[in-house]
Amino acid sequence: MGSDGGDRMVGAVDDPGPAFASRAVAASRPPIGAIALLLVALTGCTSSDAPSPDTTADFPAISGKVGETPVVEFTEGADAEQVESLVITNGSGDTVTRHDLVASHQVIYEWGPDGSAREAYTSHDAAPLLISVSALTEIAPEIAEAFAGVEVGTRLAMVFPDSSSPLSPGTETEGKNDNEDTSTLFILDILDRYEARSTVDQKENETVFDGAGELPDVRASRGRPPQVSIPDTAPPDEPTTTFMIEGDGETATAGSTIVTQFQALTWADATEFDSTWEYGAVPKDFVLEPSSVIEGWLNGLEGARAGSRVMLTVPPESGYGSRGNAAVDVGPDETLVYVIDILDVIATT
Repeated sequence: MGSDGGDRMVGAVDDPGPAFASRAVAASRPPIGAIALLLVALTGCTSSDAPSPDTTADFPAISGKVGETPVVEFTEGADAEQVESLVITNGSGDTVTRHDLVASHQVIYEWGPDGSAREAYTSHDAAPLLISVSALTEIAPEIAEAFAGVEVGTRLAMVFPDSSSPLSPGTETEGKNDNEDTSTLFILDILDRYEARSTVDQKENETVFDGAGELPDVRASRGRPPQVSIPDTAPPDEPTTTFMIEGDGETATAGSTIVTQFQALTWADATEFDSTWEYGAVPKDFVLEPSSVIEGWLNGLEGARAGSRVMLTVPPESGYGSRGNAAVDVGPDETLVYVIDILDVIATT
């Protein structure tokens, strides 16, 4: 592979950028969920109300295995005057850093001053939530510190007084306790971490795919963005899925969450219009459903297994069609090329 002749080569720069928020793959945004509640909660925290190393609030008794729904015994009223945190169970896995994407389960309770409590949200009946620690760092660095430095397998509790309640207008749940002294309790289980610059396993430091003049050539090294050379020929009329590396992990199906490192460019002029590598190489998760990804991803990645490196060519009818996508500078009737490392597949529960 090279840039000679009519080939057009691109490769993402190495400098990390801001926290990643995908722009090109999503067909539309899913409704506000629990992760939004968490982010709203963090925006209300400042250095003056960051978690104190000397916890003064009386947390309820919390038991049960990490990864399973916790058992919580509320015997006293909430008395937190600031945002506080408490490690319930110490993990023994890899240490979370500020550059990670973290898989987490969480339960949210409204906790009244009279000891009453109501479960407002739980993720334990669905797939784990994925949280970018770097995104939390931008919103509230003190709170991100509660994640960074703990080990996978940790159960962490955080209490928010009413002044910092995550149940803000627009995200309140039906039946919310209207008592102005109601606190909010988060219980978060850190289940896994995906570090920045993660790529799938490969036997050699560098792998090369030869597209034989019909498909793009790809050169990929561990921990670095792929270099993609697109031939100066007409793109395929039909979608193509090419496995450069075949993994042996969980199989992606409709509704699965996939954790990815990816690069996206247009066939016509090899313009990169989206890439995790452009934003610090923090992995990004997507749900394989029409509300989250384009048809080319839905059809091209279903059946792929975790640990795979896949190249997709996506014609307009499976991508952004005759309208294109002005938000990411993709014009009408563009054929798209994606090189995707599937770091993990989280099955639908």
